[in-house]
Amino acid sequence: MAKPIRPAHETWKHLSIEENFERFMKEFLPYLQSNLKLIKVHGDKGIYKYYDCGQPHDPRNPAWRPFQIMETFCRKKRCDFDVVKSMIEDRLFKLKLECECEILANRNDIKRRELEAFGLDFGGSSRREFGIL
Repeated sequence: MAKPIRPAHETWKHLSIEENFERFMKEFLPYLQSNLKLIKVHGDKGIYKYYDCGQPHDPRNPAWRPFQIMETFCRKKRCDFDVVKSMIEDRLFKLKLECECEILANRNDIKRRELEAFGLDFGGSSRREFGIL
């Protein structure tokens, strides 16, 4: 018979110890990578890669099932899912994750890289090609 999942307070107590949290994340991140899709984008100025769940992050999308991978991993590790999610959000300085793919991919960074790959330059130069009135 499988061991029961730790209650929330025991999960928090266990993962609040830094080496336990680091061990958990060292196992979780490769597991997450192996269960998400690796997206490669070829642009005019190069290639970039990121991991994605492959679904639009919209609660109205009936096919979108956020956090299934994380829930499965938490069950395997006998940890309370809500506590793990909350601790990861705290560590990533995010108020709320919409999906576990955001752990590996910053949506704002991906949008910026998409624009850069197709020619938009965010460069540090203060020169402008047009004048502002």
